[in-house]
Amino acid sequence: MVELLVAHGADLSAKSVLDETPLDVCSDEEVRAKLLDLKHKHDAIMKSQDRQRGTLQRRASSTGSRGKVVRRTSVNERSNLYRREHHKEAMVWQERGRQSESQDDDEDRQTDAELDRHVVP
Repeated sequence: MVELLVAHGADLSAKSVLDETPLDVCSDEEVRAKLLDLKHKHDAIMKSQDRQRGTLQRRASSTGSRGKVVRRTSVNERSNLYRREHHKEAMVWQERGRQSESQDDDEDRQTDAELDRHVVP
């Protein structure tokens, strides 16, 4: 579920009114490990994009026709962004498919049991 939320734009650095991030409030070690992994991947992607952006800006400023270069690059960046997003989404769905259905059934039974305990008669 965490991967799906992040794939659809959830911010792992978002803070609550108490200045807590999702990592700060996560008590499940497995989910916490997944959050850390996703955060590291996101940070690496952002760092790579910053490097590419710096290179593109240097190229654009050195040509003298900055506007044209930036427009062409923007189309390329957008195309690459869509490609990366589709790739990430495909990876999320593939990983989800690899998980055993019995694990999902166990989680469903656990959730049902928790809901039954909290039902007010």
